[in-house]
Amino acid sequence: MKYDLSAVEMLKMLGYDQPTGGEWLEKLKQEKQISLPKAYTEFMELMVDCPLLGTSNLWIGKMEHKTSAHIPCTFYDQLQEMIDDRKDCWSKCPGKYERSLYDLFQLPAEEWSQTVDNYLVIGSDYAGGMGEFGIRIEDLQKDDPPVYWHKDADSFSMWKLV
Repeated sequence: MKYDLSAVEMLKMLGYDQPTGGEWLEKLKQEKQISLPKAYTEFMELMVDCPLLGTSNLWIGKMEHKTSAHIPCTFYDQLQEMIDDRKDCWSKCPGKYERSLYDLFQLPAEEWSQTVDNYLVIGSDYAGGMGEFGIRIEDLQKDDPPVYWHKDADSFSMWKLV
């Protein structure tokens, strides 16, 4: 018996062997102008629309409210959304817990990389509200890149290697 199966091998053993995510992956690559790692691509080709993983913590993008449409999402997309949601409430100075986000707001988006790395967000602990998982954008060139975890209670710029 083999105990060290990859996720793709496991899916194929369970009968999920027909790739359905090619179109979604191409859209993601074109919209975000990124390449995707081989390990991620192989898995996502089988995972997209896979009912077995419908309630998992893995993402194929940001879920739109009231629909089941999936939209590709990067960490910078999320940061911009948080800033857009809060910027009208910030008068001259935000609260101490939002200071880092406010400081980022003061920079042009092109300079964010000096403060925080960008990630392709690939999962979250949505039930527990503990954090999310991502692959650094600069690591997407690797066949099997490392995955990082961002704990919700930490500074937005603190991502730890899983």
